[in-house]
Amino acid sequence: MKHVLGWGLMGWLLVGSVVSADEAAHPHGPAVAGHEKTASVTSASSEVAGIHIEHIRVSAQGRMIDLRYRVTDAKKSAFMGEKEFKPYLIDQATGLKLVVPNSPKVGPLRQLSKDPDKGKIYFSMFSNPGMVVKSGSKVALVLGEYKIENLVVE
Repeated sequence: MKHVLGWGLMGWLLVGSVVSADEAAHPHGPAVAGHEKTASVTSASSEVAGIHIEHIRVSAQGRMIDLRYRVTDAKKSAFMGEKEFKPYLIDQATGLKLVVPNSPKVGPLRQLSKDPDKGKIYFSMFSNPGMVVKSGSKVALVLGEYKIENLVVE
C-alpha cells in the first residue's frame, strides 16, 4: 500500500508539471496588452480582487507552492470559484509559470466555491517543477486580468 501511495504523489507532481503547448508558447498567460491590472503586495490585495493573501509557502518538500487567501469581498472574488478560472504564479526571477495541478479523478488542487464566504480562508496549490521557486523567491500571482506582484515565498 505504501508503494501505491508513493506513486500517487508522483502522479500528482507529474500532472502538475505538464504544461500545454499553448501555455508553453505564452508562459505569462494570454498576450493581451493593456488589459492586466497590476498591484504590488504592499498595496491592499483585497482592493484588487476581493482577497487578502494570508501566506504563500513552499510545500511537499519543495515540489508545491501553497497559497492561502482570505476573502474580503465575496462579490469581487466570486470569479475565483469558477471551474474555468485558471490562476497561476510566475517566478519573477526566471519567468517560469507555475500552474495548479489538475487530476482527472480529483480535479484541480484548489478550493472552488461559487459563493465564497467573506472572512473564510481558501487555498490553491501550484506545481513547482524543478523546485525552482524556493523560500525567499518573489512571485507574481495572476488572477485573470489581475496580477499581484512581489509576493515573497515563505
